[in-house]
Amino acid sequence: MSTAKTKMKTIQRERSESPPLFVTDEIYNDENIPPASTPTKDPLLTQVEEERIELEGRWETANREVEEARQRLDVAKEELKRRTAARQRIS
Repeated sequence: MSTAKTKMKTIQRERSESPPLFVTDEIYNDENIPPASTPTKDPLLTQVEEERIELEGRWETANREVEEARQRLDVAKEELKRRTAARQRIS
């Protein structure tokens, strides 16, 4: 029990004697924070972003249309099976 207490005290003493992990030359507060520069947008980058957004929209539309077509195909397959079974019963 005393060994554990001794180890704890040793660790606490070492931590209090060691320097902080991060040392900064200047401490910033609200008054001396350097202002962030406002970057200007590159027109080419803006154009590329707009095209990317447009293409993503077209991609989503195409995916939705493909999914709808798959659903219509599944319905048509079921209808074909039903009609084929009805014909076989009639024959």
